[in-house]
Amino acid sequence: MTRDQAGILVIAAFLIGFHSRTLAQQSNTGTRTIEQTGANPLRLDPNTVNVLKGNVAARSASLAESAPKGFWIQAWNDPQQTFAWKVQVPQPGEYSVDVLVSGAPGGKIEIASPQGRINVTIPEGNDHWGNNWNKIPVLGWLTLQQGTSTVTARSPNPAGIATNGNNFNGMALMSLELTARSQKKAIDKRIRDSRSSAKWLTNAQYGLMFQWGEWGYPEHGERKPWPKMIDDFNVEKFADMVQSTGAGYVIWSATWRTYYFPAPIQAIERIMPGRTSKRDLIGELSDALKRRGIKLMLYYHCGYGDREWQSRNFGTNDADQIGSDALFRKNWIAITSEVGLRYGSRLAGWFIDEGWYPSPFEEQNRALKAGYPGRIVSFNDWVRPRLTDFEDVEFGEGFNCLNNGAGKLFPDGPPVGGDGIYVEGPHKGLQAHGMFILDGAGYGPEWGIWRPDTTIAKPAITSEQIVDMAKNAKAHHVALSFNLLMYEDGTVSPASLDAVKLFGKTVRGG
Repeated sequence: MTRDQAGILVIAAFLIGFHSRTLAQQSNTGTRTIEQTGANPLRLDPNTVNVLKGNVAARSASLAESAPKGFWIQAWNDPQQTFAWKVQVPQPGEYSVDVLVSGAPGGKIEIASPQGRINVTIPEGNDHWGNNWNKIPVLGWLTLQQGTSTVTARSPNPAGIATNGNNFNGMALMSLELTARSQKKAIDKRIRDSRSSAKWLTNAQYGLMFQWGEWGYPEHGERKPWPKMIDDFNVEKFADMVQSTGAGYVIWSATWRTYYFPAPIQAIERIMPGRTSKRDLIGELSDALKRRGIKLMLYYHCGYGDREWQSRNFGTNDADQIGSDALFRKNWIAITSEVGLRYGSRLAGWFIDEGWYPSPFEEQNRALKAGYPGRIVSFNDWVRPRLTDFEDVEFGEGFNCLNNGAGKLFPDGPPVGGDGIYVEGPHKGLQAHGMFILDGAGYGPEWGIWRPDTTIAKPAITSEQIVDMAKNAKAHHVALSFNLLMYEDGTVSPASLDAVKLFGKTVRGG
């Protein structure tokens, strides 16, 4: 062998070795997994609904987080991809499984444990936005032995939904929900017993919503210092304005961009003095509206984002600020319970805009109904399927009975001629409701005025669309909440009021 031939063999051997290592690295990348985060193993509680969230699972590294993070895991487009949760099972038993998933109809999902497997197929249907999010009950029971076990999820044919342009780059998984068969009847009964009738909301047909508070501004100039705007607000003038539209209810933002509550709630004062008002604006609004046959409900945001309030309200055991911190939950329950007990039947409902999942929804539901069991409750699920069955009404952010993302207007009902309750799909069992921006600011869509010198824009919805909305809402018994911008002194846009009045005239057959 010559020196040149030997050199060629050395180079060839190096290239073959390099190529082999490269293939191995590529293969390892394809099978690489992200480890389970949080509790490991996750302890299952037979007395409640157990959430196995997608973003805490051990999973294939090729799967992707939602943006913003924490909502779901997407890019589920390869049969080799898997999700796995290590769980601690207190006693052997069978569990029902619900899959919260987005994907193309016909997509199959296999849920397995060492003791067996069950399967589900994503059905036809869709949601308001064309994402085909759904909460799908899996037929059969998943068997789990006592001790540590592993639950897995995979799909032989994962595909994204065409109606959202495959925006998730395949299927997307929120979670699996497991309920022990031994306790399922008891849990289902607790859900039924927690429900309040929202028939009055459907009969009202429409209402007004206002994101007005400490953050607000007048049409021009600087805003008043807290709580001067509360002290100066003309309740009777406001109630007359609402009555002129024919609206049956008002959704009033107790908090939103900042956490200042327009009533003397002591649970808030104990946390941070100065964040309430001496004037009970909530009580006065409720009484003035009631005299006109109009109900009052509250929109509530926990104050996440208001840094000073947040620093007092959250403890240190919730690094990701997802609402699991014990101090936060204790404060949350104390505040909402006190509000409920204070107003009783004068407060007809709550719309909770947090979206944290999972949350202690059953406990929250009890607190929100303190003082009046008939009070209706809704938790904001955004574009996702319902986050809990311990609620009464669809939150409906952005839904106005004109959305057509699914290729058909009401992909999952509620059916024409029914009672306005969804009989299938992501909001099954809930009263149908939508809340949406009617006018917005001069710079674009906006829920509330929080900048100086804001111009209220004319409604982006045409008169023809208003009429169509009214006809669709009436046929399907959907209650619609029109969000109007309102200045510090209670002034709203005359054009917005005219649009609401046209809606009212149409639904009443005028």
